Amino acid sequence: MTERGKFVVVEGLDGAGTTSITADLVRHFEALNRPCVSSREPYSEELTPTLRRFISGEFEDPGWRAMAMLFSADRLIHCNDLEQVLASGTSVICDRYVGSTIAYQTAFAPDEEKEEAKKLIEGQLSRGIIKPDFTLFLKADVEVCSSRRRGSRFVEDYYEAVEFQKKVSKTYEEWVNKSSINGEDLIIVIDANRKYELVLQDCLICFHVFFGGKF
Repeated sequence: MTERGKFVVVEGLDGAGTTSITADLVRHFEALNRPCVSSREPYSEELTPTLRRFISGEFEDPGWRAMAMLFSADRLIHCNDLEQVLASGTSVICDRYVGSTIAYQTAFAPDEEKEEAKKLIEGQLSRGIIKPDFTLFLKADVEVCSSRRRGSRFVEDYYEAVEFQKKVSKTYEEWVNKSSINGEDLIIVIDANRKYELVLQDCLICFHVFFGGKF
């Protein structure tokens, strides 16, 4: 019987390095002849273009509830495909997942609706999704991430504005702390303010420690 693949998520602010870390982790395990692929959210061909246009500011913001539902619908489509890949014995490293939806859409919600946003996204909108084996949270300061983004692109979308990213960072911290206290999910915090090579090294160590070299 084929052993089920592992599902690992990489989370963090824009500029923390989630996309680069995801790609390098996959390359590392491919070099070891371990079946492993990358994925990311938003995911689906049907919803991603629309979500990207909302994020870029091309469309008027429909509010946190609508965006949370759109991202969650995209995730259910994603999970249908993920299940087939994991069942085949191939592991998946995913750039963003539920944590991003919680962090970003809660940050958009008015103060009096933030708890409602968290409960909705973590509860009803997360029914039927695949639970990660663990999540790597790349913790980096807002200012560090902002500097990195300025060095790699000319225009930032409104998700990336510094003041908004501060709200996202706070919500991410609350999510990580809550998960740690309640033991709901295994989230490993990596200091992503450092040089990239050190961050990648720590991520690789986590994989080999938690999977005992079997990943």
